[in-house]
Amino acid sequence: MKKYMKIVLVTALLLAGANVFAQNYKFGHINTNELFALMPERDSAQQILQNFAKELEDQLETMRVELNNKYNDYINEQENLTDLIKQTKEQEINDLD
Repeated sequence: MKKYMKIVLVTALLLAGANVFAQNYKFGHINTNELFALMPERDSAQQILQNFAKELEDQLETMRVELNNKYNDYINEQENLTDLIKQTKEQEINDLD
């Protein structure tokens, strides 16, 4: 009888434990593009980003003009420069590039 009670008790505990671990997990999906589009700060953040991109493009264009001017000056004066000055100007142009 004791053996029978132990088997019933162990079986009951195992079944009760199985119910605890048999939870239904729910998974969801969120469309982040749609979520970001609905955020009120999106427009101001986008404007700040566009302004920053424009500043970087302007800086890049200024640097390109400076590099081209120095390169053209070097080409025009190349014949009249000493070797040391040529190397210095070439190094400067390479550093800017």
